[in-house]
Amino acid sequence: MVDCPNDIIAAATPGSAFQQVTWRIPTATDDSGTATLASGLPFGPTIDTTFFNVGQDGIRDLVYTFTDPSGNERACEFRVGALGK
Repeated sequence: MVDCPNDIIAAATPGSAFQQVTWRIPTATDDSGTATLASGLPFGPTIDTTFFNVGQDGIRDLVYTFTDPSGNERACEFRVGALGK
């Protein structure tokens, strides 16, 4: 089971070309009790943060993939970015 955040589209500071956006790192559980992050953007243990260009060009699709000891994979996909006011 993957606990995936909703899309996160932040409102940019007026006149800013970049906006910092923070999100909770997805987590996963498995019947075995172990599921590990196989790919994604793990900047921190519980949250990620980065700067995005403001506007449609700055919105990104993020994918975090988890695997369990049996090799089963589950993915979490969501959008992160910033739009101008």
